[in-house]
Parts: sequence; C-alpha cells; structure tokens
Amino acid sequence: MDIQTLTSLYQRPLDEGPAITIYFDTQGNIEKPAEVIDRRWKDVLRELERAGVDRATRDALTAARGPRPHLLGDTRALVASGGEVRLAASLPDPPELELARVAPLPSLLPLVRWLHEKVPHVVVRADRTGADITAYAAHAEPAESETVDTERYPIHKTGLGGWATLRYEHTVEENWKSSEKEIAAVVAKAAVDVDAQLIIAAGDVYTLQGLRHLLPERMQPQYRVIEGGRGEDGSDELVPQRVRETLDAFLAGEQADLLADFAKYRNRAVKQRHSPEFGGHQEGVAANAADGPAETVTALQQAQVATLLLTAELEADAPAWYGPESTHLALDPEELRAVGVAQPRQASLVDVLVRAALGTDAQVRAVPVDLEAAPRAGVGALLRYSTPPV
Repeated sequence: MDIQTLTSLYQRPLDEGPAITIYFDTQGNIEKPAEVIDRRWKDVLRELERAGVDRATRDALTAARGPRPHLLGDTRALVASGGEVRLAASLPDPPELELARVAPLPSLLPLVRWLHEKVPHVVVRADRTGADITAYAAHAEPAESETVDTERYPIHKTGLGGWATLRYEHTVEENWKSSEKEIAAVVAKAAVDVDAQLIIAAGDVYTLQGLRHLLPERMQPQYRVIEGGRGEDGSDELVPQRVRETLDAFLAGEQADLLADFAKYRNRAVKQRHSPEFGGHQEGVAANAADGPAETVTALQQAQVATLLLTAELEADAPAWYGPESTHLALDPEELRAVGVAQPRQASLVDVLVRAALGTDAQVRAVPVDLEAAPRAGVGALLRYSTPPV
C-alpha cells in the first residue's frame, strides 16, 4: 500500500454510491482473540446494515477481513464502494479510533498518517567480524536482510610485545578497514533500495565510526548511532526499542521544522496583507502559507498546496462540497456551480481536503493542536509558490 493506492480509491463515478470505511481493531493479545473479534465484527455488520449497506457488500467486507485477522496485525483497514472491496490492508499498530463509516468519500486520513509515520530506514548491527543489515521500506516487515561475514583473520590485537607485533597489528587493522568497507557497501546498497531516510547503527564503537566515514557523503547526515550490540544471534533485545525511539525523534524533528516554516510564512503573509504596498487589509493567499479553511481551499483549487496541515481542532462534521476533479472543492456549493460543476456533492471537510491534497500530489500531515504555530481552525498549508493578495 502506498499513496498512489489511496489516490486510486477516488477514481470512481460520483454516482456509484457511498464509500464504506472500516478501521477494525484486531489486536490478538486477549483471551480467545478469534471468538472476541468475530463477535465484535458482527456488531460492525449490524451497524452497516442499519446504515443501508447491502448484503453482498457486507459479505465481501467479511471475506476481506480474513478468517483470523489478529494474525495479520493490530488493525484491519477496509474500504468498499459500488459493492466491491477496494482496499484491504493490515497495519501493525492498533487504531487510534475504531471506525465503521458510510459516507460520500472514504475516510483515508488515518491511512495517510500511518504511511507518513513509517520512515524508510536501515538498521545495522556491526562488529569487527561483520554485520547484520535490515532494510525497511514504508512497512513494518523488512524489505530485505543481509548478513556480512568477512571471515578475515586475525581480528584481535594481542597486546603482547615482540619483533612480530607491529606486523601482526598492522594486519589486524587492515582487516578491520576491509571489513568496514565491505559492510559500508552493503549498507549503502540497502539504503538506496528502500530510499532510506535514516541509517541506524549499533555495535562495536570503532567499527561504527569507520562505517560513518565510508558511507557516501550524501548518506552521512542520515547516520545515527544507538546503544546496543550485535550479539551472537545477530540481535539485542534493546535495539528495537532504541530504533523506535530514533524514528520517533526523527518524526518529531520533521514536524517541528514543518510548523516552524508554516509559522514563518504565515507571519509573512499577515505582514503582506497589512502592507501599504498591497493596499492594506487585502484578502487572499500570500507568502507560501494558507491559514484556515477558506485560504486552504482556495490554494487546493489552484493545486498550489505542497503540504496540507490538519489538527484535531478541525470539526469532524464540518461540511464542504466537491465535484469530479480533485480541484473541485468549495465551502459553498454555488462556487462550484459557477465553474461548471452541475451537481456539487457534500461530504465532510476533512475528507474533501484529503481527496484534493492526494489528487494534486500534496503531502498530508497531522500536527498537534496545542502549539502556537498550529494552523487556526484546524487546517492550513505550506504552498508550492506564493500568490500576492488580490
């Protein structure tokens, strides 16, 4: 599953009928998980039946749910429309909120958030004898794994004196360097294969120092060292936790940078609106930022949004209207009629915004609401280019 898969879910006739979106908790760490999950699924089916979903669609969703969903992950995400299941995906994390929704558009924000939080990365556990290298794409399961066993001897200095010591120690050091080069080559290839944003390394401190300098220069800023060893079986029980902490810190830093840029451009936009150069108090989008629903919708209409920012402050039931194209969206249906959309359709604002963003190749980010830099009324955007107020 990727962003293109989600975008394709909108490529259906508008008169095809409503979309059914389900985020179903399939955690297996309970007693008799299969029985409990089956019982809860029957509740979901009754809810869908009350909402008018036909029997054939309910049966198709049950088949797509799988006989033992708790073995697939902690969340089963399903999207159906027109009597057909369009998406069935298992996520390794439990859902923030279980959902069984029948609406004009699919509710894809949780899936978009999940995809963003899965940072492509490479984990390296290395020592003087080799390394265990695992590459992860935007999924929890490894995309590829490889073990490097250099099989060079000797690899340990003796610490003894004698006429042969210098020659022996020189051989050891050359073996170390050769091992590091071999490891670096495999790590660099794995990073390219998954387009890694981070390379996270644990193990022998001297090996890790050498590895950093042997990686291609463009990869060195992605390199992070964590505590932990390689271990005889190629693992360390604390390494996964430290990897997760490193990924979380990366995402937090990325989010902080995003909000800092948004605050900077928003402040610049305010200054422009009140500048005598623009006549003062002008309306419109300016300075590479849109703040609030009206400005953000205007920017999406122009395919101007680079990154859509959403917070929990955005009202779940706030309405918006949309038409056949991704850029057909408005807060007032008359605005769409004015550009030739004969029958604007109503949906929730958040679903309309996500549809427009994905359809115009914009990124979507959920950001905290309790920060000064957060967008007002729950929605804002960083723009690809600025438009002076008019």
